[in-house]
Amino acid sequence: MVRVFVTGPAGVGKTTLVERVAREVEKWGYIVGGMITKEVKRNGRRIGFKIIALDTGEEGTLASLRGTSHLSGVPFGKYVVHVDELERLEFQR
Repeated sequence: MVRVFVTGPAGVGKTTLVERVAREVEKWGYIVGGMITKEVKRNGRRIGFKIIALDTGEEGTLASLRGTSHLSGVPFGKYVVHVDELERLEFQR
């Protein structure tokens, strides 16, 4: 089993890279699992992050600005992390 963790500065294409690699290796017959996160913006301002399962495409809300979501979660800086959304999505290990 190969596990890949991609890091780098904002805006360099980490998510794009992971999405493209995942689709390509699926074509080769490999099972792809894991998750990616994407910013959620409103009027050009970041209001949170969504999480997407690579194997199913299922989405959830990973984090949102305090007071902008009906979901409960754990405070982290100016955001609330929605741990229940992580648990709701099933990821390949």
